[in-house]
Amino acid sequence: MGDSVLGIDNVRLSDPHLSKGDKDSHFDVVWQYVGGWGPYQWIIVWLSIGVPCATVIAMNMMELVFFGMFTGAQCRLPYHTDITPENEQLFMDGLLPPGEHDGSLDMCSIYNRNWTVINETNVAFSANEDVLKCPNGWDYDRSKYRDTYVMDNDMICTGDVPMGKYGESVTTNILAAIPGALIYGVLSDRMGRRFVIFFGILLHCLAYYMMYIKPRSYVAFIFARFFMGLTYTGPYNSGIALCVEMTGLRFRDMVGVSFEGLYGVGIMWATLWFYILRKANWRWFHLSMALPYNLYCLYFFWAPESPRWLCTRSFCRGEKGVGENCEME
Repeated sequence: MGDSVLGIDNVRLSDPHLSKGDKDSHFDVVWQYVGGWGPYQWIIVWLSIGVPCATVIAMNMMELVFFGMFTGAQCRLPYHTDITPENEQLFMDGLLPPGEHDGSLDMCSIYNRNWTVINETNVAFSANEDVLKCPNGWDYDRSKYRDTYVMDNDMICTGDVPMGKYGESVTTNILAAIPGALIYGVLSDRMGRRFVIFFGILLHCLAYYMMYIKPRSYVAFIFARFFMGLTYTGPYNSGIALCVEMTGLRFRDMVGVSFEGLYGVGIMWATLWFYILRKANWRWFHLSMALPYNLYCLYFFWAPESPRWLCTRSFCRGEKGVGENCEME
């Protein structure tokens, strides 16, 4: 079919003398010939590219919630033969300062008091008001969550405020997405959408493995959280670009909005997955997220590249996903 029938007067999309804007405008006309939305876009692009890319960011966001969950904690009482299950509550009331809410006990400190056991129902404590920062660690309520990173590393009372270090890790993870988006944006234009999607997923899996081996220091922990935040924006942003560029002009608004809907579906799926694994160790939780994406990376050898990107980079002829007649001669 000739170029004039499509409204492109003897212009080849792979012509190196065309500017990027000219190639983009001509390429929109090509979709009128090859079709802007059909089974190919629905199955190959939407399900195989859109769903995995949208769930990457959803899993990362929900991981921040599960990562720091705990339902209750208190300072662990000192080990002593005077403390028995029958009088444990008496020692808690006498050694733990009151909390901010009525009837609650402070979970970050303990009185440095001496005591005298009078009988099983009566214990006398000294009037010493010196407060210590839980020298014996914490006891956690594990009725809902068996083990999370915060519980495993006693991060609930670090810094000047409760959960201070965990809050720093969340902030680091989110702020890392800003330079990640800039870096992946440049790479996506230079290396292609497909490369950035799968390269970003591989790096994100590497971040999950870094968390699985359990960072030994707080600096290593913060680096792992930063690296995780740095890597998830590439698959998501490039996934949107690839899905939109694989559809005709008339369908792009629908595709862009629906891609955000996939993010919502990913949030619901991640919530269900985390609920199933709530009794598991947090390290296995990270491993369970990395392995499926590692297998998905094998799809790189069959995944299509954006035909718009290929034609603007003068790779139009003969590339898979564009077709042999992309130049419309």
